[in-house]
Amino acid sequence: MIISILCCITPLVWHAKRRNIAATCLILWVLICDIFMFINSIPWGGEDIDSYWDGNIYCDIASRVTYSGGIGMVASVAAISRNLAKIMDRNSSMPVSRTDRVKQNFIDFAICLGPSLFALSFQYIVQISRYQILRFTGCNSVTDVSPPGIIIALMWPLLMSIIASIYCALTIYRYIKRRREFKQVLTSGQSSMTVSRFARLLFFCLIVILVSLPLSCYVFILNVKTGYQSYSWSRVHAPGNWNTISIVYLDEPLPNTWFYVLVSVLLFVAFGLGTDALMMYRGWLIKLGCGRLVSKFNCFSPGSVLPSNISSEDRVPVSRAIRFDSWDSTEYDDSSERENQKDIEKYGMKDASRFDEAETESTLTQSTMELEDFHNSNLANHSVRVKYEVRVE
Repeated sequence: MIISILCCITPLVWHAKRRNIAATCLILWVLICDIFMFINSIPWGGEDIDSYWDGNIYCDIASRVTYSGGIGMVASVAAISRNLAKIMDRNSSMPVSRTDRVKQNFIDFAICLGPSLFALSFQYIVQISRYQILRFTGCNSVTDVSPPGIIIALMWPLLMSIIASIYCALTIYRYIKRRREFKQVLTSGQSSMTVSRFARLLFFCLIVILVSLPLSCYVFILNVKTGYQSYSWSRVHAPGNWNTISIVYLDEPLPNTWFYVLVSVLLFVAFGLGTDALMMYRGWLIKLGCGRLVSKFNCFSPGSVLPSNISSEDRVPVSRAIRFDSWDSTEYDDSSERENQKDIEKYGMKDASRFDEAETESTLTQSTMELEDFHNSNLANHSVRVKYEVRVE
């Protein structure tokens, strides 16, 4: 569980900085559930159930948080799938206004938080007791399997999984129809979505849905088959039920425990190993004073891999060599820069072939400039020293 918690940190920071509401909510739900699962495994993971702590007060909180987290996680996947389908919609490819973005954020919040808040608000109606304690899993909610219980609590994971699968199928269908103009579709709006990010989000959603849909369907059918009965307020809220805390011995953890681990690992694979994430790691190391060490080992070469949001028009042609000389953000003397910069502005990078032969042989070397913002590439908000060597083939 510790590894699962660590796997969520990088994707959370990355998506939070870009204000991706649905993805941020998803990672927060997964992270919260991972933390509670880790805490629960400490007092309730042993063999002797007679010595188990009764979880007073703590389980009243933890059971509700993990109960709503399971719903919120699948709902967030549905929100992400909806956004991907909307990006591929021909009628939604026009640039959006500020009002549209606020509306979109409100819808994402409603989908990611709405079902969980609804279930928490009405949980008491179908809650048989305060909680129960399961070995490995720890605190767990006890819900009455009746028509109100299905509507308030039990149906949401299955319903959100179905909605997410529909949106994923719609996204794939629209991609097949518009695959020739796929890149134009992504760049036609004012979002920062790229082909790589789109593919990673779609891949992540597909894997989660392929696991959550059959799992939630199995759990739902099992609950209905084994415990369904008509609802009765007097039966559910009988005087002796509420404070009765049952302890259940399990031979192995419940499937949802491994589901949280799987989602955490997938989050890191999809969003913690990409170009943007590596840029962020490098920025963190620089802030810690390890800039020279990073440059020495050259674990990530920005000269060979540029951020994914740099378009092909912004990249320097093959006939010109761009070498990133240093990643250090310290001050430097730019007295020689100004004269060379005037030559670049005079002739232009794209018209470097107009230099005469003598100028070509000498080339523009050791022309250093500090880039405050490298075309919104978010290089950890650090200055970058770049050396241009321009030559004509």
